[in-house]
Amino acid sequence: MTLEEYKQTVIKLNRYSYHYHSLDDPLVSDEEYDRLYKTIQLFESKNSNHILDNSPTARVGGEILSSFSKASHLSKMWSQDDIFNNTQLEEWIKRVYKSFDGIEFYCEPKFDGASLNLIYENKKLKQAITRGDGSIGEDVT
Repeated sequence: MTLEEYKQTVIKLNRYSYHYHSLDDPLVSDEEYDRLYKTIQLFESKNSNHILDNSPTARVGGEILSSFSKASHLSKMWSQDDIFNNTQLEEWIKRVYKSFDGIEFYCEPKFDGASLNLIYENKKLKQAITRGDGSIGEDVT
């Protein structure tokens, strides 16, 4: 990928991201979005001096529309990593075991677009917030 192709892919993916995250109107499949995202990540890993400030790899989610009530997360809400094959899963498991001693976990398919931060008080749901941009999301309580 050339620098110009990278720049055009960033523009395209930012448009797709806006439609997906902010307008709830995806223009491409999740697979196509993920493929383009990985292409950008690969370019950036090899060309760190050319990473654009507006790269979709530099943020989580999208802007909140003014028609929704906003709510701040208690701490940054990040996105989960995508894993597409057994090799990537094995590498992820090695990283987890290296970072966390004695951890137990289970895996299940990632369901795009269903991230919520649920806040409970005294065993009752107090607030439900979408990821939004990771710091502020939509209050969907």
